[in-house]
Amino acid sequence: MANRIVLNETSYFGKGAIQEIAKEVKARGCRKVVVCTDPDLLKFQVATLVWPGVRRHGGGGRHRGGENRPERHARRGCADFLHRRVCLRMSSPVEQARYLLENRTPLAADCGQVCGHACCRCQGDEPCGMRLFPGEEALLRETEGMTLLPAEGGTLLVCGGRCRRSERPLACRLFPLFPYLDAATGRIRAVYDPRAYRVCPLVREHRRVPLERDFVRTVRTVGRLLAEEEEGRRFLLEEAAEIDAVDRFLRLKDERGPLCRKSPRI
Repeated sequence: MANRIVLNETSYFGKGAIQEIAKEVKARGCRKVVVCTDPDLLKFQVATLVWPGVRRHGGGGRHRGGENRPERHARRGCADFLHRRVCLRMSSPVEQARYLLENRTPLAADCGQVCGHACCRCQGDEPCGMRLFPGEEALLRETEGMTLLPAEGGTLLVCGGRCRRSERPLACRLFPLFPYLDAATGRIRAVYDPRAYRVCPLVREHRRVPLERDFVRTVRTVGRLLAEEEEGRRFLLEEAAEIDAVDRFLRLKDERGPLCRKSPRI
């Protein structure tokens, strides 16, 4: 016999609970239903029992893709939930952004092996580095092997060309994309950074080399996080203006967007 319990919403547990889900869908008049589950319930074919009943009682939509697609979506949902829980404990948007991009990479493998870590080497004799985002200087001030230099509009971080991945500045984690904030519409897009054209082969071959879809999505998410605070929004607008100036000849920003792999890496 199924038991009914009311918390934030209605929950069922016990024998026959799956059948009650379909009745709830019908009673609420739902046309589109999202079933949230986890990989184990899919593996043992428990969650898959929900779908036939939902469709039979009027839940619209259809199952798309192969057998592994629901499992892939469940893994991504679990990962997103855990990321949000961790991010809520962090005090600043830049900390959250750094965490979200900790293990996200443009390619499934280390893209630095393709170009010999070209983005970590200076071009010519001039000192080079990455511009820090607002609030990031305090996080990296005591990092060994890194030097902070005053620069126009902020702080420049200079390293010896090698660092621990956990210590990378946010600009390195975003590379070769950037969350472009459109001043007219307020929309944030993940675009190829034209300033990386001479350095990164992924930018030069952007029409042929697909990026990891999860990485592109996370770049957009990071942009929205940073834009929530006035200082971060102002920084994104300044960077967007610089991107517009450099992109006047390449026109990377006007293209449809980064080419993504069809199967996202979870």
